[in-house]
Amino acid sequence: MLGLLVIIVVSWLLLHFIENESIDVLGINPNGKRFVEFIVGFLFIILITLLTIYIESVLLSVDWKMKKRVKLQLVF
Repeated sequence: MLGLLVIIVVSWLLLHFIENESIDVLGINPNGKRFVEFIVGFLFIILITLLTIYIESVLLSVDWKMKKRVKLQLVF
């Protein structure tokens, strides 16, 4: 995480002093189009994952059962 921050700061310094540009040219600040592309891509990955789970379940004859009571300890 710290390395990513260092890379962003170094990029900003190089852009500021050499190219006289702001950090916005790197595309860090999302605009509406990029947000929509992110959501569409995220939904596409969800669809592919669910389709893969379904196909594996059918091919391997996996039976899914709901747990009657889910405890917080199972999640964390």
